[in-house]
Amino acid sequence: MLRHLICAVLAASLVPVASAQEAILKVVSFTADWCPNCHIFDPRLEEAVRTYNSTLLEWQPLDLTNARFQGRDAAITTWETVKLQMARFGTPRVFEDYALYGYTGMAVVVAADSQEPLFCLAHQRVNEFGQSVPYTVADMVEQFEWAKSRVLSYPAGQRVPEGADCPPPYSQLGSAQ
Repeated sequence: MLRHLICAVLAASLVPVASAQEAILKVVSFTADWCPNCHIFDPRLEEAVRTYNSTLLEWQPLDLTNARFQGRDAAITTWETVKLQMARFGTPRVFEDYALYGYTGMAVVVAADSQEPLFCLAHQRVNEFGQSVPYTVADMVEQFEWAKSRVLSYPAGQRVPEGADCPPPYSQLGSAQ
């Protein structure tokens, strides 16, 4: 049973999502069927990626549905698969920095060349009046454009993340104490 689950998950992970030949941005999103915010956020993110329609952007959704409520074996298999997917997608640093939080309903946009996080998207953002409002497709597309200009304008290592939506890298939590 577990072997069939592993094979099914690995086979599903080989389906290309959004490809680009020379992408400079990579979007890694964390989703799950049990995540209520994902049901709002994911369709908007998918539409934003489609609307942006740039060969400079690659998107990799990561399904964490079986990371909870399905038992220990399913959770282990899910995390192993996610780690493999992220390595194959060229974003193992995102796994180390963000996947281990177990957050869903969020996406991390990174520079393809260095894996530097440029910004994070969640189901909501804080507007100029301090209110929580949903990210719109237009907001996301604007953020993609900002990230592209950042990558094209600054060398790797000098791209400072935008906004407070990205949690601190998980790998640095112990060193912050």
